[in-house]
Amino acid sequence: MKAGLQIRTFAELGQIDQRCQRFTPLGLGITRLLKPEAAAEYHQRTIEVDLADNLPESTRKSFERLQRLHVMGILDYELFTAAEGLR
Repeated sequence: MKAGLQIRTFAELGQIDQRCQRFTPLGLGITRLLKPEAAAEYHQRTIEVDLADNLPESTRKSFERLQRLHVMGILDYELFTAAEGLR
């Protein structure tokens, strides 16, 4: 039996996961979706932080890796969970 991987086209891989469009600055949108561009910006801004200057470089790099993974959750919602699990 094959694993449940769904083969998607490149175009499909680059589309926003619609579940991300429901999370807005005002909370969960039940009847509305953010436009893809607005959703992408919103999710990136939720993890936009200034790190302390005295952090070890390894900590800084790990945090930046988690930020990138979180941002990719915009395209694949399950990656939000992956980012949470790696923190």
